[in-house]
Amino acid sequence: MCHRSSRVSRLLLNPFTLIFFMGLRGEVAAQEKNPGPSNDARQPPSSLPVSAAPPQNLLPFEIKEQHKESSAQPTTSSSSLSPLTKQELTDPVLSLVNASGSSLNESKGNYPRWMRFLRISGYVQPQFVARIYNVVSSPNRDPISGELPEGIGPNAIVALPNGATTNSVAFRVRRARLKFEFSLASTARLIAEIEPVSSGSPVEKGVLPSFVRNLEAQGIVRWSPQVTTVVGGGIFPVPFGYEIQQSNADRPFVDRSWGALNMWGRVYDTGLYVTTRAFEDRLTGQVAVVNGQVLGEPQFSIQPDLSATKDFSGRINYNFGPVDIGVSGYVGRGQLVRSGGEGEFFNTYLRLASNAEFGVHVLALPKVGKTRLLSEFTLGQNMDRGLYYSFALPRVDDSEDTTSLVKTKQRAVWVRLEQDITRWVTLGARFDHYTPDTTISDSFRNTVGGVAVVHVTGDLQSMFEYNFVFDRVHAFDQDAYTGKIHTLLATLQARF
Repeated sequence: MCHRSSRVSRLLLNPFTLIFFMGLRGEVAAQEKNPGPSNDARQPPSSLPVSAAPPQNLLPFEIKEQHKESSAQPTTSSSSLSPLTKQELTDPVLSLVNASGSSLNESKGNYPRWMRFLRISGYVQPQFVARIYNVVSSPNRDPISGELPEGIGPNAIVALPNGATTNSVAFRVRRARLKFEFSLASTARLIAEIEPVSSGSPVEKGVLPSFVRNLEAQGIVRWSPQVTTVVGGGIFPVPFGYEIQQSNADRPFVDRSWGALNMWGRVYDTGLYVTTRAFEDRLTGQVAVVNGQVLGEPQFSIQPDLSATKDFSGRINYNFGPVDIGVSGYVGRGQLVRSGGEGEFFNTYLRLASNAEFGVHVLALPKVGKTRLLSEFTLGQNMDRGLYYSFALPRVDDSEDTTSLVKTKQRAVWVRLEQDITRWVTLGARFDHYTPDTTISDSFRNTVGGVAVVHVTGDLQSMFEYNFVFDRVHAFDQDAYTGKIHTLLATLQARF
């Protein structure tokens, strides 16, 4: 025993052995301090490779589906990421927690243990916008006569009664989001996303700005490694179509299509939902019951529901690989409320909508980048919220029965083509068509746009966008005129 102990002592005291262990310790410390460059400069450092990250990590109704990644980040090899434990690979919440808490573990400060379960993210979109109008589309046009005041051009700056002006060239903050995710257990999660800056709220229309965007409490059930269900409640995007689900930070175009903006406002509603994913995240099913009043409508912050009835929405999508298809449906009741000189009036009406979505996502040019072709077609009845066209709401029939309403029918189509040019540039083109009421002939709005996205780093990008609007929307008792609008947008997006 003593002889063996002396041999071990001589080995440990050997200078070569000491040098070996000191070098190994230094190498490990260096790797912890700098794990090495990522294979994709656009990939966030905390992101997991698609092959390793379980699909359940994706948040419901903020889906970053692999087949529709607007930024088209290529898969990061596992060699550029910190190794995952077996438990992390099978527990998406744990992997999310460890990824978000790695900076806390590596820092020298003392933090409470609960902070390891908190993930903070967000993005900011400062923007320069310039619009050029023709006479018909000019904000200086008299709403009654349809003519410009004498000596006033379509793009002249004119004072408005509310103290504002018609200036259309300015810097602004398009969006600023701050998001908190708290996952203390693998079966529960709390999500809170706010807009620190109140931007773009049409206060002159009586809308009370809301700083809350996404506010959810989630319960997570894993039936098997292939099937996961998330049950949640709060404020969340309505599960209808793909465009509504896609995060504003992932879409190459700054804003959604014109049809989505008119029918869904800012897309957030209040209620309960259930999301199930299966077959390696190829199948996604979503159902929800909501109040039926979306963020952006005048009473959302004051009275979230004006009637006792609830609306139902559902979406199902299947990804076949290079192609995916999906359908959505919506049924509920809207309400028409009038008060003032004409007396009080309240009535409800049926709301219906159906949607078909289609996506192609292939690597047609391997040396260039991924190609995506996305499209949606929506038909609706009484779905327009009246945010931009008040006459698109159901109106009271002119007959003696003042309780009956004349319904309106909507049609919306958009097609978007995206092409990655290596990892640094994404080019996009989009066409969208919207008719607020198909019962009115020759009333529609078409928009054609193009965008170039320059990916400076994984968290910083610049977007240069141009849109041309051809607008012939008019009320049923008005003549059709052609309004033309040219819009230039330059947006810098930083996310963390």
